[in-house]
Amino acid sequence: MIIVDASLYPFNGWREVGIGAFDFLFAPWPQRPLPFDLVVNALGYLPLGLLAGLALHPRVRGIALVALATSYAGLLSCGLEAVQTFLPSRVASTSDLASNAAGALLGALLAARFARPLLDTGRLRAWRARWFGADASRGLVLVVIWLGALVYPDVFMFGMGGMLKAFDPDLADAAAAWLGLVPLADPVVDALRFAIAEAVVVATGLVAAGLLFVNLLRPTAPRGVRLLLLLGFVVAAVVVKSAAQVFVFGDLDATPWLVPGARGGFACGTLLLFALAFLPMRSRWAFGLAALLTSLVLTNLVPDNPYVNPVATSLTRGRLMNFYGLARGLNLAWPFFAIAYYMRHRAPPAAGGAKRSV
Repeated sequence: MIIVDASLYPFNGWREVGIGAFDFLFAPWPQRPLPFDLVVNALGYLPLGLLAGLALHPRVRGIALVALATSYAGLLSCGLEAVQTFLPSRVASTSDLASNAAGALLGALLAARFARPLLDTGRLRAWRARWFGADASRGLVLVVIWLGALVYPDVFMFGMGGMLKAFDPDLADAAAAWLGLVPLADPVVDALRFAIAEAVVVATGLVAAGLLFVNLLRPTAPRGVRLLLLLGFVVAAVVVKSAAQVFVFGDLDATPWLVPGARGGFACGTLLLFALAFLPMRSRWAFGLAALLTSLVLTNLVPDNPYVNPVATSLTRGRLMNFYGLARGLNLAWPFFAIAYYMRHRAPPAAGGAKRSV
């Protein structure tokens, strides 16, 4: 889903161009393919090749694993390039297909080399088994995806899942007006209302992801270890957001997203997260799911910040479009995967029920 969103963004302007979808395969190689595009396309498909290879292990190994994982990613890339023929803002290209396949091949080679030490033996596996529940793998993947989704320049610091704003902004505006979330005549009151709403979105978004992470820990994990891991989670979120601002957006200020509402929400969310981390697991699951739903609803309905950093819009054009689409896909999809995870891995009964580590 994420690769599809990255390849077909912005999903509008479809048209018939009078050529076949796969004619690009027989077109001349671009005379001057941009090195940046080739690298970004390769990096975009490297995780797919890696994950496909790890998923095949241990049933398939060696050359067969590399061939199957690379073929899967290559066929997906070929199909998406063919669909791009009908998008005016995208260009189907053999250089894109080749760089995608090269990235997938590199990922598959890494999977073939490191699948056994990562999945079967090794210090990382021992550390994971010591501190995390036996069935925590999917949850840990969700945590990593959440960190990746922070790269997307959403108007809310931890706001994710804004499907309504992305695909039907008129309906989002109508719903916000029906709920009374519209600008008033007083700019001071408007600014205060937005700051409060933004603080709630930021706090609930951080609590939802943080409690999901805490719930992956073994119940026997010492309090000190739980605090350190949770602190590492919060620090990682800030580092990823700041690093994206500097290295992806090219902004000298690493924290333009930390506006007053976000600062208050981050402070409150961090304190609340550390307080809730020591509740019984059943309560943590309930609070985490409630925070996730609250953040999702408000992200879709609260009007965008009129003072959002304009550099955020630069990713929608030019050579970063594929990267922007990937980050956008992660941002839009994460809450829904997290809700499914919360519902499937419900907390254990308070007493007398089956014990679960997640």
